[in-house]
Amino acid sequence: LDGLDILAFTGGVGQHLSELRRAVTDRLTHLGIRVDPLLDKEAREDADISAPAATSSTVVVATAEHLTMAREARARVNGTQSAASILRPPSRVE
Repeated sequence: LDGLDILAFTGGVGQHLSELRRAVTDRLTHLGIRVDPLLDKEAREDADISAPAATSSTVVVATAEHLTMAREARARVNGTQSAASILRPPSRVE
């Protein structure tokens, strides 16, 4: 890779373990990844943890895997939705 536009950490591990994020990002400085240690330590949901000197963004994104699994299960049972349609964000949770 010549560079990277954005690096996203998601899910329970990526969202809650700053030590893991640091271990990963410390090895990606050649791609423009630089993380602000304070922002990284405090990040839990939807946060940009990039340092000012970064040329690539690093973000923490909250996910809701349980909703995706529930939608997939409902679609399979009902036989009315394709898996691709389930991946689109819902307009509201039923």
